[in-house]
Formats: sequence, C-alpha cells, structure tokens
Amino acid sequence: MPIGFLAALDGALKTGARSLGQALRNHITQYVSVCQSPDGGFCGRQGRSDLYYTDFGLRTLRLVHNHPVPPTKAMPFVAAGHHQPNDVLECFSVLNIWRMMGSDEAKYTLNLDQIMLVLSGQHLPGGGYSRPNDTVVSAYHTFLAMLCYEILDVDIPDKDGIIRALNGLRRSDGGYCETAGEPCSQTNATAAAVACLTLLGAINADESAQTAAFLANMQSPGGGLRAIPLIDEADLLSTFTGMVCLSGLDDLERLDLPQTARFISSLLTSDGGFRASASDGEADIEYTYYGLGSLSLLRLHALSAEF
Repeated sequence: MPIGFLAALDGALKTGARSLGQALRNHITQYVSVCQSPDGGFCGRQGRSDLYYTDFGLRTLRLVHNHPVPPTKAMPFVAAGHHQPNDVLECFSVLNIWRMMGSDEAKYTLNLDQIMLVLSGQHLPGGGYSRPNDTVVSAYHTFLAMLCYEILDVDIPDKDGIIRALNGLRRSDGGYCETAGEPCSQTNATAAAVACLTLLGAINADESAQTAAFLANMQSPGGGLRAIPLIDEADLLSTFTGMVCLSGLDDLERLDLPQTARFISSLLTSDGGFRASASDGEADIEYTYYGLGSLSLLRLHALSAEF
C-alpha cells in the first residue's frame, strides 16, 4: 500500500483533536477512566473487560491526550493472554492494541503464527475475506484483514482477488453492500470497500464521485448519516465512517457540516461519553471514539479551510 491507512487516519484525527477545547477533552477523559476496569482492560455495556473495547478505549485516550498510549495501566489485561484471536476482528483488535502501546512486552504476547492462520482461514478462493464460518466476501472483514497486514508490515496476498471481490459489491448508486446479494448499499460497507480500493489504487475519479454522491444522500435531515437508505435514523458509527470516506475523497463539503456538528454534539452525554443515536439510552466507549473522531474531522476540515 502506498501509505498506511491507520497512520493517515491517526494523523488526521490527532491534528483535529488538538484544536478541540481542553474542557471537552477533560470531560471525555473522565468518561474513559470510568470504562477502564481494575484489570486494565476496557469494558463495553456488558460490564467486563474485552479486547474489542480495550482497543477503542486506547484509541480514545490517544486522541484526547495527543500522545502515544502509555502501556502501564492496560498492560496487565493485554499481557494476560485471555484468549488467542479466533477471527479477523479479534486479530485486528490484538494487533491494533499492540501498535498503539508500542512496547516490547505487548509484542511478546502476540502469537503471530495464530494470527496468520486466522487470516488465511478467512481468505476466500474467489478473493477477499469472509465473516467467520462464511463463504461470501465481506467488505468489512476484507478491510480489517488489510489493516492486519498493514500493522504486520506484510504484503497483502491476492490483491487482484480483493479488487475483483469488492468491485462485485458495488451498486449502481455508487455505494457498496457488505456481502453479495444484499439489496442495497450501506454507508459502513461503502467506507470499508472504498478504503481498500483506494489503498490498492483501484478506484477511479468517476467511481469516487459517484460514491461521494451516495454518501451525501445518506445524510439525514438531522445531520448524521444513516446506515442504509431504508431507515430514517442516523447513527454515530455511520456518520464517522462516512466522514472518513468523504475526507479521503476530498469531498467532505458535500455534507451539511453545521448540521453534522449539531448531530454529533447532541449525542454527547453529561458523563462525557457519546451515545450511538438519538434513540440510544446510554453511552459506550466505542461510540465515544466515533464521536470524538467525528468532531476531530470537523475541526481538521475547519482548520484546512482557514488556509
């Protein structure tokens, strides 16, 4: 890949986050601290430490503090080796935690042979990567697999197959579906597929413009982006991934950005976390990252417009 996706995203979000108010960052930090368990891991809504949520907790800390995550407090949970990764998503969580912590001790907890075995196990003969125990390509799991290879600094196998498989998920409206045969394009699948194809140099200007138009049409009157065209309610995950995709296409201004800002801010809770949507009753650490990341992208865009 010509440039690492994670490094580019980190750089963009950190630049934007630096210009967010200190009071907001402190408020979010207070929420994140509550989500960290005594064992050092982070918990979701089920109330116990989990590698998936630990990944998001460390990501959020990196943004609010604008420096690498110190490994000390989270290390006991990470080093405990609660389980080896069993699917591509778990592989990414483990690898991204290791990448963010950047410590030799964290590195020694990795079972690289197991990770490579899992990645190859979800690689499809026809190209791309499937969900666990499935036989059709998944835009999301293909994206995660590519990120795993990026972190490992290993060349991605079967690039032509990935391109072919993801192009098969493209729909006439410029969006992409998550798996073949699904009836409509989806915001999150589109963001995943376009990130892969862009990094592989396999998407042209006309396709990019069509995709940007699709994502702009996914914006709800309230300012957030919807997951699929068939629903009315916007959510923070779709808003974040859609914004990341449009930023990468240099087309973020297709959105009504003041409305987007109001939508994101409306999901900030009194304890410093973010809810998933207007109908969601509580915050969690995953959506707090999406909320903070979305605000950071807006600030980055505003800073760029000043010059």
